[in-house]
Amino acid sequence: MLHGQYFHLVGHWVVNSNSLFSSLRLQGSFDTDVAWQSWKHLISRHPMLRARFHVPEGATRFRDYQMEVLEEVAPPEIPVTDLRHLDSDAQEQAIQEELHRWLNYQWSMIEWPLHRFSVLRLQDNDYQLFLGNEHLISDALGNHIILREFMEIYRALVSNDKPNLPPATTLQEYAEVVRAMNAWYDPEEERSLAEYTSKQGKNSYFWNPKGVTVENTCPQFHTLRYRLGRETTAKLIAQTREWRLPINTLLMGAFLRSVVKFEQSSQSAILQVPTGGRIYPGVDASHIVSSFAQNLALSFEPPQPNEDWSTLLNRLHQEVQNGIASGLDRAQTRQIGTIFRNNIALEDGKIPEHSVSVFRSALKSNLYFPYTGHTHIETQYGPIAVTGYQAGGINAAGTVDILQEIFDDSLHLFASYDEKFFNLSVIDSLMREYISQIEELTSLTIQPQEVTQPLPVSQKDTKNDTNIESLLKQVAEEICHYPITSEEMDQDLEADLGMDSLERIRIVTRLEKLHGKVDRQALLSCRSLQEMANVLCM
Repeated sequence: MLHGQYFHLVGHWVVNSNSLFSSLRLQGSFDTDVAWQSWKHLISRHPMLRARFHVPEGATRFRDYQMEVLEEVAPPEIPVTDLRHLDSDAQEQAIQEELHRWLNYQWSMIEWPLHRFSVLRLQDNDYQLFLGNEHLISDALGNHIILREFMEIYRALVSNDKPNLPPATTLQEYAEVVRAMNAWYDPEEERSLAEYTSKQGKNSYFWNPKGVTVENTCPQFHTLRYRLGRETTAKLIAQTREWRLPINTLLMGAFLRSVVKFEQSSQSAILQVPTGGRIYPGVDASHIVSSFAQNLALSFEPPQPNEDWSTLLNRLHQEVQNGIASGLDRAQTRQIGTIFRNNIALEDGKIPEHSVSVFRSALKSNLYFPYTGHTHIETQYGPIAVTGYQAGGINAAGTVDILQEIFDDSLHLFASYDEKFFNLSVIDSLMREYISQIEELTSLTIQPQEVTQPLPVSQKDTKNDTNIESLLKQVAEEICHYPITSEEMDQDLEADLGMDSLERIRIVTRLEKLHGKVDRQALLSCRSLQEMANVLCM
């Protein structure tokens, strides 16, 4: 298993199962028999969708757990509930109940499958499709892959066409990826992590504007959905060019300004910032379904009353960039995953209750802030239109998990929270303030930011420059799957070319492999391929 999967094994026992869900609204003639065939084909493409876990009797450590990948399996039927006889209000209530069921679903890790689909039929050509899964086998990015491939396979089957998909992942290929990631060790990353954790100390942060006590150690989650319009989303993306900062930094600034409005504190705010965990030097698992997600618990001085946006955003970006460029997430996952695997004492294969309480109290923060970028889920698959999207997941008691994703050119904000601890009104007020802060940010007019300058002509090696630019174009084209023109070399990676932070990290990591050691932090700060070329030429 991946080092990171041991985090989810702990979470499985602490939370009583780690459930994620995704849902699509579908318009058109949806054939559930074809959907079942699509699911069967999908399962054959990804080993983790055929996985279950075996817990030997008397297991004393997580290292005793065994993961079994089944072969030649057929999924169960996809249940379809016909709601055509209900009015729209009753149908909406049924949709929310089904979301709630998947969000709080208790998975048995020893039983296959650890993911399932369900369907609500609302009208003759109106359906709500649900995907639920145990976090052990897939994360948010993995669920994007599942939904994209499921819908593309469905399109191909009903159109008598060949699906446009990357090659299937074999069990051997998956095992090699796991071995390579688990074997990764970088002394510099380990030192950076030691320095950061020493600086952060044992401080923790618990956002609790009502000052209540966590009395229920077993959470029950609810989810709220918000959507920024296409115009606001487009303005936000355009601001990444003006600020020369990634969209997740802009969102983080708006979110922290919102958080402190509800609870003033002089102590540092700590956010749990999930990272993809799919990119290692020499390893790119961006096409594989599994639970690669990692996490950074980052400390930030809270926004000050008179602090301008520029100062706030740039210091937040520096903190996040330092963490990612230094590989803190990889080092932390390796260290803690190894500890979880070898050192947690189990009683008959389970974490004993006295240890569970220790893990529940060890959270650095109860605020989770994942931004997963573009889902790349299309709005049309043959005869089926995808008109809506929602996702979320359960977390620890007393936590809030704000999942942020772009679908259909709109930023969607999904707030999943422990409803045994937080009132709906508190979370709704937080999210509305957050959206207000985003809208304020998108309305700002700012001064042009400093650009990475090209070298003077006298210092340039023209042949080397040409080779580097050619290499960059090649890498970018491989990752983005479309040709890069000379004009696009100067365009903004995010605002113009649509590359999110994960794709930029993939470019930098691929350059490390092909070009040798590079300045990761400088490259990650670049806003165009030409700026990257300038950095590599220095």
